[in-house]
Amino acid sequence: MPCAAEAPRAISERPVRLAGGSALARALLRLARWRVAFDGLPARQGVVIVYPHTSNWDFVVGVLAKWSIGIPVHFWG
Repeated sequence: MPCAAEAPRAISERPVRLAGGSALARALLRLARWRVAFDGLPARQGVVIVYPHTSNWDFVVGVLAKWSIGIPVHFWG
């Protein structure tokens, strides 16, 4: 008998979503004098580059940018 239920997705496929996370991320980036320029996605898949890439804060700034935009992003390091 076929099952109509959708199989659960792997943890890595679930986007992280925080209630109010986008507003909080934008506020934190603003306090740090960062500006996120995002005109929408040109394609279904792509690469996001966060600049500058000079310190241990790269990951934090990248995560805040991801939350401020509100798109599902997977990290590869």
